[in-house]
Amino acid sequence: MSEPYDLSSNETFEEVAAMFEQVFEGTSTECLPATELEPLREHITRLTEGHKIEWDEKSMGFLDARGSFEDGPSWIATPLVDSELAYLVALHEIGHIVLRLDSFEDATDSGQPVRLYANEAAVWEWALDNSMIAPSTDAAEKIAVFLLTDDPGEGRQEALQRVRARISDVRARLTST
Repeated sequence: MSEPYDLSSNETFEEVAAMFEQVFEGTSTECLPATELEPLREHITRLTEGHKIEWDEKSMGFLDARGSFEDGPSWIATPLVDSELAYLVALHEIGHIVLRLDSFEDATDSGQPVRLYANEAAVWEWALDNSMIAPSTDAAEKIAVFLLTDDPGEGRQEALQRVRARISDVRARLTST
């Protein structure tokens, strides 16, 4: 897999935003045929029901996906599962609930929340391990970009390396059978 998104910790928000827009012009966000889509949606339904997670699937951006395992029933809100990437994002949100790992720490003195990159890597690893499909190169690059959209805080490069390694492992496992 190519690794075009190895950013240093010195990039600006504008540079990351421009990269994010560029990479999301790819194809994995396009809708899948119904014959490929239905098993993926059924998989998400089985996982949410099995883990007692309320699932709100709606029209939204990938970065707007959310969930909570605190204060009441666990829930996730995800984009419509109509693409490979939407499926992987839904798995990622389920992973947050199953592993009970937050994405951010409370805001610091600067008022900005701190991204918990080790948690994000663990959740992406869970999502990839539980995926029925091996991520395409396009989806893998977009997952990498998800890890680059916030502050360049501690652990970001390590998280990126972990997730890329897991993508390679999943591809090997799912394509060798």
